[in-house]
Formats: sequence, C-alpha cells, structure tokens
Amino acid sequence: MVIVLSQLTRPSKDIKQPKPTMHSLKESGGLEADGDVILLLYRPYVLGKDNPEISPTTSDIVIAKNKFGLTGQINLHFDGKHQIFREIGRWVTTDEEIPKQWQTP
Repeated sequence: MVIVLSQLTRPSKDIKQPKPTMHSLKESGGLEADGDVILLLYRPYVLGKDNPEISPTTSDIVIAKNKFGLTGQINLHFDGKHQIFREIGRWVTTDEEIPKQWQTP
C-alpha cells in the first residue's frame, strides 16, 4: 500500500466553496493515472469562515476515483479539539445503486 499526499490548486475567486476534484490536484495527471483510489478531504469552513451558515464541524470525503468500487462522498463531523473525523449521515454516491452490504440501516 502506498499513500500519497498532494497539494490542491487554489480555487478560482469566481467560484464560491468549490468541492475539490481530481483536476484540483497539483501534477494530477500521474496521480489520476496511477492511483487506484483517490480521496479528497473537503471542509467548506476553511474557505468560508466569514459565512455564518457554514459550520466548522461540517466535512466531506470526496471519493473521486475508486478502481474497485463506488465513487461519491461521505459526510463527516470534524472534532477540531481532538482532530478527529467521524462519519455521520448517509453515503452519497454518484453511481446508480449502493450494494446492500454498504447501505446504512
């Protein structure tokens, strides 16, 4: 197993709170081609601290590429005091159907 961390390009000022995509990765061509799974952490509060509607605990993991399964996003709760992410809510997928063994009861 190999884990690679990458810096994201800065978001355009024209777009407010854009979720990252594989194209947001610096030098993304190699990562897109060679990676089996690409996960992107998204915390809207980091870019929108001035917006009172954005909670500092709201976070998502965007599954941009998954060679062996589904893509989509997982909603998370960020506990800043302890630097822990916890899964909340439901899995949101870009694929047609979530396999039954992965569904939240």
